[in-house]
Amino acid sequence: MIALLVIGDEILAGDIREENISFMIDTLSRAGHRLGEVRIVRDEVDMIAESFRELCMRYDYVISAGGVGPTHDDVTLEGAAAAFGAELELNTDMETFLADHYGGELSASARRMAMLPGDSEIIIGSGHRWPIIKRGNAFILPGLPVALRDKIGRVAQMIPAAGDGWMGVLYVSCDETDLAEWLSDLQSRSGSVKIGSYPVIEDGRFHTRITIKSDDREAAGAAFEEARSYFRGAGWLLSDIEPAQHLEAEA
Repeated sequence: MIALLVIGDEILAGDIREENISFMIDTLSRAGHRLGEVRIVRDEVDMIAESFRELCMRYDYVISAGGVGPTHDDVTLEGAAAAFGAELELNTDMETFLADHYGGELSASARRMAMLPGDSEIIIGSGHRWPIIKRGNAFILPGLPVALRDKIGRVAQMIPAAGDGWMGVLYVSCDETDLAEWLSDLQSRSGSVKIGSYPVIEDGRFHTRITIKSDDREAAGAAFEEARSYFRGAGWLLSDIEPAQHLEAEA
């Protein structure tokens, strides 16, 4: 199971709009992973260290986002080092990447980004894509959405999936109250299959989104087909997304 740790004063203060959590959850769940917790903390070394320490002990993997840049308030790496009982050390692989990325001699602020918790591993993608920093069971990613989205798919592929995740989605024109009783009955007959119902507003109209997911592909498929047939017969089915088994995240 995975925990997400999002770091940044600007998020908690409302200075910027948080854009990463939903994208990470969607990417990881579609890749067959289970998430157990999402935590948002300030740019404070002690708080970051405590969060890394707790989450890394409680979960199989932790993915953090934010606080790895060159400025004074980028203290995630310092907090991670404290959590792991390590010192910040010059990582020569990261130094080489940064020198290549910036095209020459590094400034003091750029060199600061090469100071990683001892025993960290950096995983470099193709071209000049920013490396993924890994230390123990923690993946430490940047918070800039375009940079994070470049990496979360690769992280999803590195982490062993919990199982052959299988998910289908149905959009129906009725209100949740019209199908709540029928969905409850379907859920009671479907064992380990998880069935979700969520209101959606499109063009000023209310619809309902139904998700059907499970590691048991046969059971999930049967529930999906029964629901699709029922909604189609009732004249409610707007669209459906074919079930996806262990969708590959974008590389």
